[in-house]
Amino acid sequence: MVKYLLMLMLVTMAATVIGEERASWRLDLLHGWQQGKEQFEVVALWQEPLPWQGPVNWQDPLDRGDYRFEVIAKGTGEVLFAKSVSSLFADWSLSADARQQERSFEESLRFPDPGQPAKVRFHRRQLDQPGQPFKQVGQLVLPQNAVPSPKRMPAPDKVQQLHAATDSDPAFGLVFLAEGFQADEAAAFFQAASELTEALFRHAPFDALKPRMQVHAVMTASDESGVGDHADGSRRQTAFAVNPNALGMPRYALSPRVHAIRDAAMVVPYHGIVILTNADDYHGSGIFQTYAIAPAFHPRRAFLLLHELGHSLAGLADEYFHDTPGYVGSEGLIEPYQPNITSRAGLDQLKWQQLVAEDTPIPTPWNQQAFQQNRQMSTLLQEPFLGVVGAFQGANYSAENYYRPALACIMLLDMGDNHFCPVCQQAIAEQILSQLGE
Repeated sequence: MVKYLLMLMLVTMAATVIGEERASWRLDLLHGWQQGKEQFEVVALWQEPLPWQGPVNWQDPLDRGDYRFEVIAKGTGEVLFAKSVSSLFADWSLSADARQQERSFEESLRFPDPGQPAKVRFHRRQLDQPGQPFKQVGQLVLPQNAVPSPKRMPAPDKVQQLHAATDSDPAFGLVFLAEGFQADEAAAFFQAASELTEALFRHAPFDALKPRMQVHAVMTASDESGVGDHADGSRRQTAFAVNPNALGMPRYALSPRVHAIRDAAMVVPYHGIVILTNADDYHGSGIFQTYAIAPAFHPRRAFLLLHELGHSLAGLADEYFHDTPGYVGSEGLIEPYQPNITSRAGLDQLKWQQLVAEDTPIPTPWNQQAFQQNRQMSTLLQEPFLGVVGAFQGANYSAENYYRPALACIMLLDMGDNHFCPVCQQAIAEQILSQLGE
């Protein structure tokens, strides 16, 4: 493995075209903190088997991630492609675990074949600065050519299309991958994925976006059934090594095998990935533009899927505000970039002001103390501003420093009859439509 750190020599490459479409390239890398520095290391540059599916807009207009990567032309410095993403490294670097050790994590960046000599620049969001701007933290030179992926296309019975788009070309693609399902458990995986697809389209904004979306399920068999370590502490042998208690946080599920996940997903057109675990316990995660994880058989699986897709598809922040072990708190002095939370500094000019009625007080009063007694939807039913868009104190793991746009939302809690608030619905629709070129 050749290590590429800042400003390596650029080499020439030729554009690859599949039919009339640009080829899809994927840069697999390691991203870590070593010897007091943030570092990026090339693993491989692959040409995926399907042509580039999107985003159609090659310049990300929303920038909702912790990072932004840019594919830069050598000759002119032109930004050929830019996209904002988050990653396992970003999540880890914001956790208490990051204070204890040096680590590296797998990442994958997908972009169309640039068609000319190019390099990739990495920009990290500066969370402690007003406006939370991006600052360049690294640069890699693309290898001379993308290598055609050696991964074989799966057998037809390992892939199912669960929903086909009816009026969009290209469509926004979502793919379910199996984690902890052995080969003889494929039927259970496909059934769970189908049921969750139906649940997804019962909720706004996905109900309205249904004609423009396509959903596939890919059976990725594991050697052992289930997820997490065995009772004796030995590692369970599964396709993506999902740990349901990652980074020292109970119920926070992560997979370190991002490259294997991308290998499994690339056999179908996709924009978003959901990893379904063969489990009935409560766990999940959502990393923007990387993946979402949800259990296939927990009674609250639909809520978990929707909540984690809010993170992974749209870059939404958590709106709950009780202490969350593993996350380092924030004083809320700087306005956060996420579309569904604001700080005290943002109350005068709410980012969702267009959805607020003139007679709604800001901040919007509510009985936070009563809700904290049980954290149940039944408590919110007594609130006079239930169903109103405003600015309610308590969000982003803080009861005081951040505000959310609605009393009740999937990004806050499981309400039984779940829904995203209007602000989150708008943010999800904006992100999906932006990737379709709108």
